[in-house]
Amino acid sequence: MKAIILTGTSNGLGKSLFDRLSKEDASLFCIARRFLPYQEELAQAAGSRIHLRRADLSRTDELPTTEEFQRFLDGRDCREVILVHNAAVIEPIGAVGQLDPRKISEALQVNLAAPILLTNALLAADTVASLPVKILFISSGAAKRPRDGWSVYCATKAGGEMFFHVLAEQFQDNDRVSVHNVDPGIMDTSMQETIRSATHVHFPQLERFVQFKEQGMLASPDDVAAAIINEYMLAGQKEYPRETP
Repeated sequence: MKAIILTGTSNGLGKSLFDRLSKEDASLFCIARRFLPYQEELAQAAGSRIHLRRADLSRTDELPTTEEFQRFLDGRDCREVILVHNAAVIEPIGAVGQLDPRKISEALQVNLAAPILLTNALLAADTVASLPVKILFISSGAAKRPRDGWSVYCATKAGGEMFFHVLAEQFQDNDRVSVHNVDPGIMDTSMQETIRSATHVHFPQLERFVQFKEQGMLASPDDVAAAIINEYMLAGQKEYPRETP
């Protein structure tokens, strides 16, 4: 059985990943600020196989610890541990000099600090030292291409990718641990709704993102989740060939 740790499961790609993975032969440790009623019902019916851990990822003191991960893994017949950093926030959107400092801090914590801290906590667990580990950072084309109005989002995704590039370098001679930055492309999610609603701030490419929706260019989160699961969780270690426009 695989043990899968997943952040941000209440909407978008994370919700689709939860829906599909909850039907697989896997134990789930889900981290989110809130869970949907049907997710709570599924977890209750599944017993210890699905663990829902409420946490505000913008607060370091609420994050799961090494000891929590250890307790989750102990006693399970795990063949592999997979950590999926899915949770992210797009805000603040706007011109530097006009951004809400609280939103800046939240984005830095959710998009960058939380993935680093959770990865560090997991790899410190004794049980993990003897198991294959796969770490997925759900990134974005914004990590590689500057987009006016997304300074903080671009910076946090670029920083996250570099952290996981360095982590991959650390384990380059150890096949037990594999690390992947995954660009899921543009999807029809609440994040896209937030982007399209950014009408009163500095965001020159607003109309382009409105057109993505109007022209049916947004991928289904469920389709993207299926592809990611197939490529990284059920099959071999392949690259996921998607690009964000």
